[in-house]
Amino acid sequence: MPAHAIFGITMGFYFGLARFYPRQQHTLKLKALFIPMLLHGIYDFILFTGIAWLTIVFVGFVVYLYISGLKRIKYLSSQSIYNTDYKLLNQKFSKPE
Repeated sequence: MPAHAIFGITMGFYFGLARFYPRQQHTLKLKALFIPMLLHGIYDFILFTGIAWLTIVFVGFVVYLYISGLKRIKYLSSQSIYNTDYKLLNQKFSKPE
C-alpha cells in the first residue's frame, strides 16, 4: 500500500529529528510512534466506513499525505551533512577554457 511508505517517512522524520535534538528526543520519539498511528487510523477509517462521499475526503487525505511526506523528505535532505555542493564541485573540476 503506497500510504505505508508515507507513514514510514513520517516515522523516520521524527526519529531523524530525535537523533539530532537530544533535549526533545523523548517527545520526538513519541511523535514518531503516535503520529503515523493516527494517520493510519484516519486512513483506515475513511476506507472502511463505506460512505460514498468520504471517497472525496480520502483522495484529499492521500494528496495531503504525499505532499507532507515530500516536504519532510526535502527538509531533512536539506539539513543532511551529506548534501552535495554541486556549484563548488563544478568550479573545482571544470576544465579551464
